[in-house]
Amino acid sequence: MNLSSLLAQQGLWDAAMGELYELLKHDLRASAKARVHVQLAGILEEAGDPREAVEHYRFGAEADPELREAVVGLARGLARQTHFAEAGDRFGDAVELDPENAELRFSQGLSLVLAERYVEARAALERAVVELPDYLRVQHLLARLLAACPDPAVRSGERALQLASGVVRRELSVEHAETVAMALAELGRFADAIDLQRQVLARVEAVASPATLAAVRQRLRLYERGEPCRSPWKS
Repeated sequence: MNLSSLLAQQGLWDAAMGELYELLKHDLRASAKARVHVQLAGILEEAGDPREAVEHYRFGAEADPELREAVVGLARGLARQTHFAEAGDRFGDAVELDPENAELRFSQGLSLVLAERYVEARAALERAVVELPDYLRVQHLLARLLAACPDPAVRSGERALQLASGVVRRELSVEHAETVAMALAELGRFADAIDLQRQVLARVEAVASPATLAAVRQRLRLYERGEPCRSPWKS
């Protein structure tokens, strides 16, 4: 495995992988086999073959479900390939292994949101907010989900506004301000939402990308028509 690492550092991908494939021909313990698959996955990622890398992360996680590098690598690889439903499940496995890792909590919630598994996303994010109360990214994602989720059973304007306002007090940003506006619109406070969204537009008009600018303007038009936002993750 050390030789394979050295070969990979020199860009000799085929030789590096060859050493590891030779190792896999032996009767290795499950934990050792898992580490070989993870190393193979890392080399494949560097070599530009992410799909094959995911399969080796999967083999590693199956061989040793307690190997964090395999489980996290599989989850992240699936998310990069937009397989969000399975990524959400695998990030859930990773959270079980490393519950104090706030980034894994956020990634689990976001993957479930993008998979449109909104009820599960809310449950996972609510747990994360309770257990990791200082992590703003989780609080913000939950606030946006509660403010503008397409599923009415998941939405809660009052809770969204509470969370989003707390986030803005600690870190003012355009994205955070937009979430406050979404929460205000969900509560029917369209005049306040319009005022805040216009402030956001004025701030980003000269610097935002065309796609982001179009999304900000579209949300403003929604509020001006008396409609709440229901596509909060498009930009």
